[in-house]
Amino acid sequence: MNNTPLISVIIPAYNTRDVIEKTLKSIEEQTYQNYQIIIIDDGSTDDTGIFIDEYQQKNAKIIVYHQNNSGVSAARNNALKYASGEFICFLDSDDTYESSFFEKMLIRQQQTNFNIVYCGFYRVKKNKSIKEYLPFEEGNILNSFIKKSFHISGMLIKRSFLLDKNITFDTDLKICEDIFFTIKAISQCEVAVVKDHLFNYLYREKSVTNSIATIELYLQNIVTWERIEYYLKHNYNKNDKEEIHQRVQSIVVKLKVRLLIEYLKQFNYKKIYYYLNKDLKFTSDMKLVNKKYLPKSDIKKMNIIKSNCLAIWFWGSLYYRYIRRETGK
Repeated sequence: MNNTPLISVIIPAYNTRDVIEKTLKSIEEQTYQNYQIIIIDDGSTDDTGIFIDEYQQKNAKIIVYHQNNSGVSAARNNALKYASGEFICFLDSDDTYESSFFEKMLIRQQQTNFNIVYCGFYRVKKNKSIKEYLPFEEGNILNSFIKKSFHISGMLIKRSFLLDKNITFDTDLKICEDIFFTIKAISQCEVAVVKDHLFNYLYREKSVTNSIATIELYLQNIVTWERIEYYLKHNYNKNDKEEIHQRVQSIVVKLKVRLLIEYLKQFNYKKIYYYLNKDLKFTSDMKLVNKKYLPKSDIKKMNIIKSNCLAIWFWGSLYYRYIRRETGK
């Protein structure tokens, strides 16, 4: 390695006393040791704040800040203000690095001089580690990312790039805010890859994004992806812009169709009528969406919704509320 730049590792923490020590140990065990850790305690109500304050006394590389509970995006944005490293990494307080993460990511960055380097990861569920398949493409990877996203904890990013492009997290988003941040970043630069799985993502059954789909979660997800759609429409102008638009539009339509299927399960036809008649963007998106980007199951759902027929909706209610739940099909 030609030089030894400082890496700032940003860790937002909220009520993770049971797991954060393992996360910090995985950083301390890195083969590359020029780093700082910035932990933002987001108003934890357990012993997380006390623990990290005590841990800081034992490790001069750790910087701790406490804030009122404001969400993970606000925590990350605040940490970016305090970071002094040439490079930034984001690590969730329940995830861990493989010991060679810093070293391999820096080597690849120095080989390419790209603003962003990413890697693969293990999905850890019930003490089982499963390699997450990724295309491992380089260069303009936006299309690839939308098809199969990597995790924000698997990125090494030049801090100057984030500052120059004014790339931050949207604090009002509750779902997929990290995906939007990543899309803003990778849409504006070439990206390099380390074709190794270098960190461990803990799949927590009770986390918000992995809980059983609810109407509120779909509504929040739609807000995020519509904002992504708007952002790319006005800020992305590469050769694949039209395909990118169609892919993102298909995600928005898929989420809206699944939202209406949730109402269908509740026999709430008034809500479906409302969206079909009041949400003009939804109805136009359904007409314009390129179906090749939609799963067959979602095309079936969309056709049921588009029928605007009470008898078909009633059959759909029975099917998705009872039959499909029993058969799993």
